[in-house]
Amino acid sequence: MKALKFKNIWRFPKFGETVLLEYPSSTLPYRELVELITWGKENKIPVVMDDILDTLYVYKTHMKLAGIDTGILEDVRVIKTGGRLEVGNVIKRFRVSDIMSLIQEFEENYEALLSEMEHAIVPVLGIERLFLLADSKIEALALINMLTRYAGSRRRTAFYFTNVDVLRNSVPYVLPLLEELATTVLQIHRKGEEIIPEVKKSISMEVKV
Repeated sequence: MKALKFKNIWRFPKFGETVLLEYPSSTLPYRELVELITWGKENKIPVVMDDILDTLYVYKTHMKLAGIDTGILEDVRVIKTGGRLEVGNVIKRFRVSDIMSLIQEFEENYEALLSEMEHAIVPVLGIERLFLLADSKIEALALINMLTRYAGSRRRTAFYFTNVDVLRNSVPYVLPLLEELATTVLQIHRKGEEIIPEVKKSISMEVKV
């Protein structure tokens, strides 16, 4: 695997890619989220956040405690799936009553939310929490199939910030399926006080694994 600094990573994924950013429970990559949002703004690419079950609020809390200005989140468009704690400019809410109903509602509305944008950066926070709500492998696979449907959409580049410890300890078969779906897999490792990203998988010829 090849280690890269995050500021050099965001420019590699192409529109239509699905990027899986894996991190352990001991590390919350709020700085990397800020870098991604900043990169999008600097390059005039809209950022639309998928906030699942108030995960964005956790990121914002960590940012505050770390002394990072949370103002960057205020004008980011946010799609909330479940949860009650609002952060950013919430443009759509999806209720989480059961997984199959959520999937149906999502598929009926999601494309329209991005239809006005030629391209968008879509950070997805808390995807592992949805899999915890799945009552069966059928529901978990239905979630995977929903994500697969949007893979390759030229309207967006999706960045799934994923707590791999949660998946490995609860639904271990899901992580390999997400890695298979993703076109780029980044892993976060802590080395002392430094957080180092490593490329585990990439379709880009510029990033050699």
